[in-house]
Amino acid sequence: MPGNGRSRSAKPGTLFTHVADTTPALKLDGTRLSGEDAAFTYEFTRISAAQAAALKKAAASNEPNLPRSSGVHAQIDDEWTALPRNGGSTSGGFIKSLFSKKDADKPAVLTFKGDTPAPIVSGEKLTLTFKGKLPSRAKGVSDDYPLIEAALTTAQPDGTRTAPLEKISPNFNGFGTTRLPATIAQPAADLLTITFPETLAPGTYAILVGSDGYEFTVK
Repeated sequence: MPGNGRSRSAKPGTLFTHVADTTPALKLDGTRLSGEDAAFTYEFTRISAAQAAALKKAAASNEPNLPRSSGVHAQIDDEWTALPRNGGSTSGGFIKSLFSKKDADKPAVLTFKGDTPAPIVSGEKLTLTFKGKLPSRAKGVSDDYPLIEAALTTAQPDGTRTAPLEKISPNFNGFGTTRLPATIAQPAADLLTITFPETLAPGTYAILVGSDGYEFTVK
């Protein structure tokens, strides 16, 4: 019977079974429960609620500190802060250019029109982390072109922030020669980090992951 510590065995076609008691012999000695059976030895120690909480806290502290949500994040005061999108995307201009020769001849520009405040970070030894599905490379883009890149943006009179783009392939625009020097790593299948070896000057900046733009501010 399930859960009663007994096992049954019988040859096919027979009416009888052999019952064997496999329940381990256990004994309680204070906070220690021990016992053994034919195959294993068992040792259990009872702990208090406070001890259990301490063990849980220690286990959590050993887990890697990573963003829980998708997107680009900056770590500020040991907390992950998401960088806003604010409508920044390179795909809209590309789609528009497919139907207009006039637009196709215009220089591509990444434009942020939203008003969600960008996090303010220090420009010294800055590392940003992207979490999510990594973008696939557009056709014609070389394997050594980074999946994540950064550039300085310029505030416009209408309040938007812009960064010039270059045509990297017929259907992909990136920062190209205006890209900031950075070291990129992929610590996991769904993670990218971008670290700036040089201290960034105060200003507004953009991050591109594929065709998706994000904003941050350095002060």
